Amino acid sequence: MTAQKRFSYPGAIDADGHILEPPDLWEKYIDPQYRDLAIRIRPNADGLEVWEVAGRPSKFFRPGQLVQFGAMGKDEAELTPHPDRTYLNTAPFGAMYPKERLALLDQEGLEKAVLYPSLGLAWGAEEVEDIGLQGAYARAYNRWIIDFCADSGGRLVPIAHIAMGDPQEAVRELERSVKAGANGAFFLPFTPT
Repeated sequence: MTAQKRFSYPGAIDADGHILEPPDLWEKYIDPQYRDLAIRIRPNADGLEVWEVAGRPSKFFRPGQLVQFGAMGKDEAELTPHPDRTYLNTAPFGAMYPKERLALLDQEGLEKAVLYPSLGLAWGAEEVEDIGLQGAYARAYNRWIIDFCADSGGRLVPIAHIAMGDPQEAVRELERSVKAGANGAFFLPFTPT
């Protein structure tokens, strides 16, 4: 892949870098007692991907719509749901693998990227009402993003996802994530009512 450097400023940082989480992140990193409710991507009867959250299809994403998470630079035809277009095979370079992200930083002339989720922004309280499951999803993501960034020499900066449904758990997870290597945290500005 060839790309021109967009920045020529020493020390330039992508302060709002988003990654595409691998489809098996939550199955691999979630607390064992929540594994049956892990976020999953599965094909439906038409071969289109369905995003499963909390053990059921997403309330907000139609079958085949996940390809839109990797939409930057793509035309409408490339984003039209089709069994051959999957979340995984349409992910842009640098969106899902740490070595690619480091290469992308080099191509763009950036020193670092502060990383946030993409799918993780979409499973909030409207999708997941169970406060325990919210915490489990956040912990799974945090374990993964810290691992994702671990071998980057500090160039990929992990930001923890904090679920706010249980304030004591939120504090514990923030402390745990920072000790494990997160350099900050974000939370979605809503909780179940």
